Amino acid sequence: MRPAVVSFLLVSCMLIARPASAAADALSQMLKPCPSSPNCVSSLAATKRHKIEPFRLHQYAAKTLQLLKEVIAAYPRTKVIAVSETHIHAEFRGNTGFIDNVVFVVDEAAGIVHVRSASRLGYWDFGANRKRIEKLRQMYTKCAGRQ
Repeated sequence: MRPAVVSFLLVSCMLIARPASAAADALSQMLKPCPSSPNCVSSLAATKRHKIEPFRLHQYAAKTLQLLKEVIAAYPRTKVIAVSETHIHAEFRGNTGFIDNVVFVVDEAAGIVHVRSASRLGYWDFGANRKRIEKLRQMYTKCAGRQ
């Protein structure tokens, strides 16, 4: 093979293997894949068992994150752990005392908010993470509709 062809193939392979953007790379780091256990849901999951739809962006990232913070604050037994310009990490304590981690990550370019909710301990959550995210979605949609 000619050196120019080899160089072209190497560069092509490097471009294919590289993440689409820094945002996509950050997103995959913040929203880890769900484990095989059924106690996790994620908008990035490939399996039906773990897949949940992302939230819709409301106007722009800062407004969306503010609404999400308000919704989280209104939910019982919650604690916001970290907030940035692109994400919120919160802890939700269930009725049994178990703590679940929830992360929201804004993808402004796509107009969505990715979400992951996972139990810290155990195997089964009896659908608690899915129910929580759907309840938060309902509250968020209601708040967004009033603004």
